[in-house]
Amino acid sequence: MIKSIIKSLFVFFCLYFSGFSIAEQRFYFPKSEPISKPETSKSINQVENAQRYSLNCDQACQFDDTPMRIQEHKGALVVAADEELLTYQFQHYPAPEGVDPAYGRSGFIHPLYAPGKLRLTRIQPDDHYHHYGIWNPWTHLRYNGEEYDLWNLAKKQGTVRFKKFLNREQGPLFSGFTALHEHVIFSAEGKEQVIMLEEQQVRVFKPSKDYYLFDLNINLRAAKKHTVHLLEYRYGGFGWRATEKWHKGNSEVLSSEGHDRSSVDNTLGRWFYVQGDIDGTYAGALVLSHPDNFNHPEPLRIWPVNDDSRGDVFASFSPTKNRDWHIEPGKNHQRRYRFIVYRGKINAKAAEQAWKDFAQHTLPVSTFVSSPSESTP
Repeated sequence: MIKSIIKSLFVFFCLYFSGFSIAEQRFYFPKSEPISKPETSKSINQVENAQRYSLNCDQACQFDDTPMRIQEHKGALVVAADEELLTYQFQHYPAPEGVDPAYGRSGFIHPLYAPGKLRLTRIQPDDHYHHYGIWNPWTHLRYNGEEYDLWNLAKKQGTVRFKKFLNREQGPLFSGFTALHEHVIFSAEGKEQVIMLEEQQVRVFKPSKDYYLFDLNINLRAAKKHTVHLLEYRYGGFGWRATEKWHKGNSEVLSSEGHDRSSVDNTLGRWFYVQGDIDGTYAGALVLSHPDNFNHPEPLRIWPVNDDSRGDVFASFSPTKNRDWHIEPGKNHQRRYRFIVYRGKINAKAAEQAWKDFAQHTLPVSTFVSSPSESTP
């Protein structure tokens, strides 16, 4: 009954406010709990537990009666509305045929689609078989006096793997899940040891016509009595390997501090976006870092363009790029990110407003995407 009322409200408000010049949706949620104690879908998907709910729409805010869905398919968890939006791979994904099996892994997001099934991620490219869509191992860590690399799988020093689901959520406003990952080190004798636990919470919110958002919340905890020292290194902790459709001639990058791809690497940022042409249609994603995150504004690792390169896109927040982070036993170490995934283009003004809304603990979905028919830069 409650779900039917909420879905009816979506349609009613979108029709009632038709003709407004600005489309905006905001949800105000109860005070958040640590993600180590997963909430059920009722806590956010049902109106009676929310502090405030409002919706203003024009024609661009084209919500419909389609419920959010989450379902398993061939070792993956697929989140969809009227079309597939995001897939989380929980079963082990093997290395390509003829490649060292050490390159296989689980616990990553791929594919990530912009509206219209425009794929924004890729996995296992020939130049970096260990790249997996959206994923977050650490490159340089010290545990119990020894150093390990869990990013570069060919070193066979460790990996990150899916352990189990802590919850799954489905409702008219969003669908999502919380997965438990194990960060594992390998000894010289071939023994494995889980040294860090990661709870990864993903919530994908009901899309409008040309955009949607998802929140990626990460909680790290030491698994044993020893501190895990995440050591300074130029990349690690979070990565987005973008679609092979993008290259230096048809894509663009911008950060919160005004840096484009020619200057963005090794700078700090609160947000960045990557957007470009995919088979004749522009699409992209804006990635927001919450101000409570460790080492915020966060260092950016975004591949620069060399004159002799194709200009493939890798982009990330890398919180340990300029300092160590110590994951101490008995403590939660949380990071929060928001992705706004869109078809079309955005600009710096819209991105900055989206970050301000995120920083103020509201959940905006603003009409800030220009027409998908616009040409490439």
